[in-house]
Amino acid sequence: MARIKSLVKPITFLQEGNVRITDTKDMEAHVVNYFMNIFCGNNNCVPNGLVERVVPLLVSEEDNVALTSMSLLDEIKNVVFDLNADSAPGPDGFGAHFYQFFWDIVATDVVSSVQEFFYTGILAPSMNANIIVLIPKIPRAFSMGDLRRIALANFQFKIVTKIIA
Repeated sequence: MARIKSLVKPITFLQEGNVRITDTKDMEAHVVNYFMNIFCGNNNCVPNGLVERVVPLLVSEEDNVALTSMSLLDEIKNVVFDLNADSAPGPDGFGAHFYQFFWDIVATDVVSSVQEFFYTGILAPSMNANIIVLIPKIPRAFSMGDLRRIALANFQFKIVTKIIA
């Protein structure tokens, strides 16, 4: 459905000041540079101890060890089955329903991937990928300032509520 809509109303050009960008690769580079200018600035922060003085310690050392310890098979399976099965597929084309339905087949690979993250501390960039959709704020939007950015995440967790009597 999303691919069909994108084919119906594609962005044919972008305007940057007096320059009209029409080449697809140039438009892609323009959009990437636009977001890099917003989100990739220099970090001029210097440690001043403010966080340690103001923010209370909410996680004990014991809790921190438990939270960062290697995930077990049952914990990982429970998280996969808590994902909303009806959520949109990720960039790989597979949604939560696929992983839940074929758990017996994919469990070893999923568990290995999660445990590799805990072991190395490195998360493959595609694992936390979002798709950014540009939606016009006004009719005939031609510049990046005229487009609203919406990020579409891979999964949505089920909301579970408990009633305590």
